[in-house]
Amino acid sequence: MYPDGVQWELSPNYHVAMINTFLSALRSAQKAGMEHLFPSSYKETVEKMIMATINFSFPDYTYPVFSDAKLVEKSSMLKSYATWYKAFPNNKIIQYYATDGKKGKQPPYLSHALASSGFYTFRNGWDTGATAMVLKASPRSLPCTA
Repeated sequence: MYPDGVQWELSPNYHVAMINTFLSALRSAQKAGMEHLFPSSYKETVEKMIMATINFSFPDYTYPVFSDAKLVEKSSMLKSYATWYKAFPNNKIIQYYATDGKKGKQPPYLSHALASSGFYTFRNGWDTGATAMVLKASPRSLPCTA
């Protein structure tokens, strides 16, 4: 994970899949009464990953098709945000996305840099009528040693 919360492969689909994988592990531990084995930094990292998703997403809930990502449907992302909100019920920004803007609040900023992963978003608003441009100027990948 980059310090800004973006998954190292820099593919939005893999990033979202990792959020779901990390939350699945946490839910399993909770059901087994073993949540105490997860450090607080684990949940903080997952929440940061969700916020990164919000930051690099378009107003229609889709995100750029960077790397080998595929286009997602809004309905799929609404389901993801609803699941994520259950894990982070105090995060009003995640709530905003989980409820399609009916509850919660928009982020208090427009443009945002996820500088360590190199995702930069420029927007004029957060609602569905807004325009957003996402640039990927990520670090160079390391050569494969295999």
